[in-house]
Amino acid sequence: MKKIAITVRLSEETIARLRFTAAKQGVSLQDLIEITLNAFAAHVHLPAGKTVVTYLSDTLQTMIHSALIQIPPGRSIGLKQLLDANVWQDLSDSARRNLGKEFKQLVLNGEFPELILGDKKPGNGEQQYVRITTDEDRKNGNHLNQ
Repeated sequence: MKKIAITVRLSEETIARLRFTAAKQGVSLQDLIEITLNAFAAHVHLPAGKTVVTYLSDTLQTMIHSALIQIPPGRSIGLKQLLDANVWQDLSDSARRNLGKEFKQLVLNGEFPELILGDKKPGNGEQQYVRITTDEDRKNGNHLNQ
């Protein structure tokens, strides 16, 4: 199962208690929180027919990773340029917005190590991302084409 990084706000006192518990159990703070949340969620039963909605399917992620290979480091690009034009056109406006929000969060969480957050495009406000040089680029000599 794919893991998704999340951000949690906790008080300093709670963090201190969790760190103490994690050290006592010989696990990292992150692992303790993951174990605890998984144990809690295991007892939650979704009603029949309820599914978790994700806009960025594995197919779309594969499409984006394939497109990123073709983009030289240093170039600024928007999400819709990373997707097949027909895929983007077939999405409703709300699906595009939700897909964009989900993609931005994945970029911020490091799920697409080839990208960093760029500026928003003047005019339409489309979020831009900057293709950066990765270890894979260095291995393949792609960073020399900048």
